[in-house]
Amino acid sequence: MYSKQNNSPEILFLFPSFKEMILIDFIIDYHLGAAYILAYLKKMDICAKQFIQREPVDLPALVEKIIDQKPKIVGFTCYETNYYFIKLISQALKKKNSSLIFIAGGPTATFSDELVMQDNPAIDICVRGEGEYTVYELVTQLKKSHDVSKIEGITYRLSGKIIRTQDRPLITNGHKGQELDIVPSPYLSSIFPIEE
Repeated sequence: MYSKQNNSPEILFLFPSFKEMILIDFIIDYHLGAAYILAYLKKMDICAKQFIQREPVDLPALVEKIIDQKPKIVGFTCYETNYYFIKLISQALKKKNSSLIFIAGGPTATFSDELVMQDNPAIDICVRGEGEYTVYELVTQLKKSHDVSKIEGITYRLSGKIIRTQDRPLITNGHKGQELDIVPSPYLSSIFPIEE
């Protein structure tokens, strides 16, 4: 996990996951897509973390653990299988701290962005498609102002309306098959812990 001098993260990534038959407790695990975004943010000198909670906890305890990290933005990796976990967590966090900004990314936020925004008022922004450049621009812009209208590949709220910006082109360096070489590897950037 990347954290610049143990400061509070600008953005805290969560990936709620379903494990075995645990139905009322929450587990937060690592996610490779979020790790690539973290590696890029680390390269760009942005303080970010991937929040991990491997032992099952109930919602109030999870909310307190997340609030204790003092993030400014909370990012979720969203699939159909974990969407309702995200909905519960984001709404509980918003009640605890209404100034937190919530961003959803991943497949469900990409292909069902407007549905996510309509169904869950706690989500402020959906990132559509690849998130490395988009999340960096969001974190940088949100430090200055809440005007995110010029950022490509997002869906956001403005005066009660849901706004979609133009799609962001896929990351490329002009060489097919080398797209992942453009962004830093989470394995080489010490994002994932080395397990023995």
